[in-house]
Amino acid sequence: MVLGLATVVMQSLRDGRGVPARYEGVWTDRDDESLRLVVDVGPQALETDVRDKEVMKKVRKARRARDKLMDKHGEERMALRIKYLKATGRLAAAAD
Repeated sequence: MVLGLATVVMQSLRDGRGVPARYEGVWTDRDDESLRLVVDVGPQALETDVRDKEVMKKVRKARRARDKLMDKHGEERMALRIKYLKATGRLAAAAD
């Protein structure tokens, strides 16, 4: 029997292990935090060279976060999650 994602999450929570972190489509608080960073930095900054050291540090961190999220969830799920976070007020509505 193949378990659905909801079943996997519920079983993990029931067993006291929290939300499983390594399942595609299961968004953890850490995933959401990473996605907020990616949105905050913006797509243009992720693709350009930045000279300011502090800004560059944040951009590098956002690039790594984006790459990890792309590997785990894919572009379509990331876009859906951004819409969800905006709709629930957990991401600034102005961020695209």
